[in-house]
Amino acid sequence: MKKILKPMAIGMFAEMWSELSEKEKQLIIDNADSVNIQFDSDIGVNKNSEIGHAATVGNTKDIDALAEYYGIIEFLKETGGEKTVPVDLLGSEFTDIDVNEVSVAPVLEMFMRTEEWDKLKEVLTYIGEEDKYREIKNRWETINNNWDKTVNTARGSLLDADGDYSVPLVDNIGGMLNDGDVLVTCNRKKAWVIAGDWSHGGIFSEDLYSNKDKDRSYCVYTAEPGTYNEDYKPENDTDPDRWGVACLETIYAYTKAKRFAVLHPKNYSTETAEKAVEAAKTIYYDTKAPYHLPIQELIWLGDTSHDLTKNNTYCTKVAYTAWKKNGVDLDADNFVGNLVSPDEIYGSSIRRTFTLKISILWWSYTKTWVTYEPTTTVLVEKYR
Repeated sequence: MKKILKPMAIGMFAEMWSELSEKEKQLIIDNADSVNIQFDSDIGVNKNSEIGHAATVGNTKDIDALAEYYGIIEFLKETGGEKTVPVDLLGSEFTDIDVNEVSVAPVLEMFMRTEEWDKLKEVLTYIGEEDKYREIKNRWETINNNWDKTVNTARGSLLDADGDYSVPLVDNIGGMLNDGDVLVTCNRKKAWVIAGDWSHGGIFSEDLYSNKDKDRSYCVYTAEPGTYNEDYKPENDTDPDRWGVACLETIYAYTKAKRFAVLHPKNYSTETAEKAVEAAKTIYYDTKAPYHLPIQELIWLGDTSHDLTKNNTYCTKVAYTAWKKNGVDLDADNFVGNLVSPDEIYGSSIRRTFTLKISILWWSYTKTWVTYEPTTTVLVEKYR
């Protein structure tokens, strides 16, 4: 693990055991057949988030949809089990990886997310589970179709000719932001290609924000896929200043969307923030670092996402590197292998705990571990 030690049950039990009295230990030993052990994970959800609001008002549609999503992920884990597949089976883009075999479950998940159905079927056939192909594809398409219906119904007349929202979730917010704040967004209900709720992110530069242009200012360092063209000119206020490389975007590129949030690093100082923004500028923007998402890192093959260089530049790597070089780790390490996804960035604001309870007869003992301490706080979160 890079940062957070996820507690293993044996280690946790050993730590708890050391805290018991000799009398309590003997009680457990004498009644071993009757001992009950319970585990419980918990996260602190922002009450202003979409899921938090849904739970508060009793709207279970979003929660049900999350259950559908995590249900298919568990199905993939059950299908893959402890099996592995040779890297050669994954495609030519993985041939330079210095391992021979990889676990099946994350491979199935990767090909499902990217909808490379022929490759998914090939892997299933290799492990003797080809009969699962139709179910996996149907469940994934059903999940996406359900979300698309929700999105299209909600967007309606708010869409402009380019398919973006014409009305921002919040206007003229740039003047309220702090130098180095991190913005995340998603123009769909869910960012299924990667994971979770968010699909894109960047780091805000106070110096580049203009009181004249306000949220149309090109003031967010990030990176976008596409083809680089020196003669390119943005056509609307949600386009980046260039495609295919590290770029600058407007705040409207984040607020004219389905969801939007601003994350503020803890232990913040203006001096550290200036250095973080400068790192984003000099490492990525000034060098026109080419955009490339290392999809193999979704299944833990390689780890350029944390190398703090311009190798394999993508949107949230820009923000992650900028702050990591200045002492703040934005990677919550709870999604998508070694990629630093937008959900990892948002997850850096959520406290995670793990509780172990042992009980026998009339006696019980409970201990809670903090498995992730937030490194950011959510300043703003809006959604449609």
